[in-house]
Amino acid sequence: MQQSGFRSAPVSKAFLFTLVATSLLASIVDVKHYFHIQIVPHLWVYRQLWRVLIWQTCYANAAWHMNYLPPGPTPIIFAALAQYHASIPGIYKFKLLTTSSSADGDADAPGITLSDKFYVYFLSAQLALCQPPGSMLSAAVGWVVGYAWRMDLLPKSKWRLPSWLFTDSQAGEFETLRRRLRDQDGVTTGAAQTAVPTAPRPLVRQVLDQFRGSF
Repeated sequence: MQQSGFRSAPVSKAFLFTLVATSLLASIVDVKHYFHIQIVPHLWVYRQLWRVLIWQTCYANAAWHMNYLPPGPTPIIFAALAQYHASIPGIYKFKLLTTSSSADGDADAPGITLSDKFYVYFLSAQLALCQPPGSMLSAAVGWVVGYAWRMDLLPKSKWRLPSWLFTDSQAGEFETLRRRLRDQDGVTTGAAQTAVPTAPRPLVRQVLDQFRGSF
């Protein structure tokens, strides 16, 4: 069964709430101009290296600039997205038909086949394109670093959180998830051959199921 929201993900939940709180606070007290980075003059002229420390602590709207890195943890998010892309299998797939005359339930009808992971990629693409070119650069750097970490090309990339940080129930859930990911190829193939066809769910319901319970 697909788990929605932040179940068994307290760190991600705390990260999101903190990010929303700091972004609202920076806007309310009108200090947004302290969080972005302009290589010239902030770093090369004024040596404001403290901006590097607070740069990824909040998001803020700003105008278009070439010499501008918008604030926000976009590199961290895309580094995590690289792990999500490589490690997490899709739960279900659906097809967007390209012609209105296609018959309902026709598996051979022309269209674009997508998985439930499409919603995450769609929102991530919006984040990467919100303030180009700086936001695109941040996203690209985060994605490359994430895959470099996954391929053990970075120092300490094999480090993992110790098991004593988790409760017994959480450890059991993570161990079950590891087994499912390890055996997903054979299990998924066998299940696909024996599964009973079911009626496709409406696209609106799929979107709601994806984000229901997030908070």
